[in-house]
Amino acid sequence: MIFTSKNKLITKLKGKAFASRFYCHEYLFGRNAIYAALSLLKEMGHKRILLPAYSCGDEVAVAINLGFNVKFYNIQRIGSPFESIGINTKEILEKDILFLTHFFGIVNKSSKLMRLTDTIHNQGGFVIEDAAYALFSKNVGDIGDLIIFSLRKILPVPNGAILCCKEKYKINKIINPPRKLVITENNNFKKYQNGINKPGSGIHTGIDPSDIHGARYKNLGGYLLGIPPATREIINNLDIDGYTNVNVRNFKHIYNVLKSYLDRDSLVIANEIVRQQIPSKIFPIIVEHSSYLHEKITDSGILFTLPFWDRTHPFIDWSDFDKALDMKKGVIAILLDYKICDSDLIKLSGIILAESLNSKKQLA
Repeated sequence: MIFTSKNKLITKLKGKAFASRFYCHEYLFGRNAIYAALSLLKEMGHKRILLPAYSCGDEVAVAINLGFNVKFYNIQRIGSPFESIGINTKEILEKDILFLTHFFGIVNKSSKLMRLTDTIHNQGGFVIEDAAYALFSKNVGDIGDLIIFSLRKILPVPNGAILCCKEKYKINKIINPPRKLVITENNNFKKYQNGINKPGSGIHTGIDPSDIHGARYKNLGGYLLGIPPATREIINNLDIDGYTNVNVRNFKHIYNVLKSYLDRDSLVIANEIVRQQIPSKIFPIIVEHSSYLHEKITDSGILFTLPFWDRTHPFIDWSDFDKALDMKKGVIAILLDYKICDSDLIKLSGIILAESLNSKKQLA
């Protein structure tokens, strides 16, 4: 393959060996890349998509918006999602799309998953890897026909997404978002970095979500801006190896502090991230009732945590996916974009342990 200007970016991020296997398209956000990918597959005649019940909902809304028949499947353990994937090969129909999410950047190629993806391909279907948190994870891109990276989930940038395709496709429905949108989000990102905006306020602050160019993909969506110049400049000047190495060391340090206070089960996802040396920007801790716990943590003066994907979007009958519902309420994330001292980590551990003890007393 001849490297185009767009391939240069993925070459810097993933290396020539990876870039040579894909044709790449650049977007403003990961959800726009998902829209483009599913629009392409719809035009190719694909009608049904298999999606994990445990999700943030953006990809589900895209699939519904485009008129796909959506079938949800269970994930029993988000720390090793593909070892517990709730799909039987006998359920696969002709031209099905399998949507796989690498939760927290974890990539596990289980034998069950390999049989499943083989069946999908034998039936003329496609496999999409949602690699929003897995840009630098090992084995990412090995099993998908389309791979989606959201750069802001793993790099110090306000936006940017890349859709990698193993075949060359013409991607339609291109809309340029207003300059005001990009400027607003860049400014919010700078405030976020400088501590002016509080954790969790996000880069979409001040943007009307009902606008078709707003924080979500309303109407046509899926616009192709290319990576904005400010984001591209940050990446071009970034020492990728140095940045990822620091993140890996920082994550491992936090893990070593917390494992002296928290039980093994609460750190099972973090343990896998350490094992795979994923340069994560978030540190997940399994808890009970993450939103309630987050209020307690914030009241204590600790401002670097957020409930992770605890919103129960309306696309699912949660009575059919009670395990997924429990998981959505059960992860609190430490945001590693902020400077965190060991004393705050010990304080955080104390709050988590106290609330866990209170919960057990109430159950007794």
